[in-house]
Amino acid sequence: MSKKIGWFGTAATAVYLVVLGLLVWGRLPALLDMKLNEVGDFLAGAFGPLAILWLVLGFFQQGIELRQNSEALHLQAKELQNSVTQQAELASTAKAQFDLDKAALEHRIQELKDEESLRRRMLDPRLDLSGKCAVIGMPKEGKSFPKYVVDVRSRGNDCSDLHLSLSIGQEQQHEELSRHETWKAIFDQPLEPHDWPIYAQLSYVTTDREKWSISYVVHMHDEVLTFAEYGRVN
Repeated sequence: MSKKIGWFGTAATAVYLVVLGLLVWGRLPALLDMKLNEVGDFLAGAFGPLAILWLVLGFFQQGIELRQNSEALHLQAKELQNSVTQQAELASTAKAQFDLDKAALEHRIQELKDEESLRRRMLDPRLDLSGKCAVIGMPKEGKSFPKYVVDVRSRGNDCSDLHLSLSIGQEQQHEELSRHETWKAIFDQPLEPHDWPIYAQLSYVTTDREKWSISYVVHMHDEVLTFAEYGRVN
């Protein structure tokens, strides 16, 4: 459109100049005799229409350029909107993939935890403690004293380096305890009724060289010892 306006303006200017030349061709001597102010008035009147023509054409040209710029801005806005939509879709896809990866990772971590828990359960010796108070000697003659016999029985895997200590200040050791075996630990420290309950701590090493320590509260009733676990440290 802008090229058409340019061609139209050029053609109109050429035609106008030709017509103007034909009109003034036979009057050149009169033009030479005119005063300067009259020459100025002549030139203003002669070329004024051309100025108005190009002013109007420039107005139309500017309108066309503004319309083209508006269309370009509209296209840019549309492309920007499409880009934002695509980025939002990509972000949504990335988030969905992240959620899938996170869920898969959490599932794998839980599987590893379950495997580790199963491994530890398989390696756990699962020790049971029970005991009793046995009177050794001749009670009638006043030459007797109590002994506390603690049975440590394994219901699980093998373990070694066992240490059983009581809060009364005594400790017994055992080198190794296999599955379904029982270790009898004997303590001969005399205790009064007001000394109960006492505390016990049992430590051992599993077959994969992990060291564990279990704490118990020990009660005695009718010469039977009961062990209540209250703490376990790895």
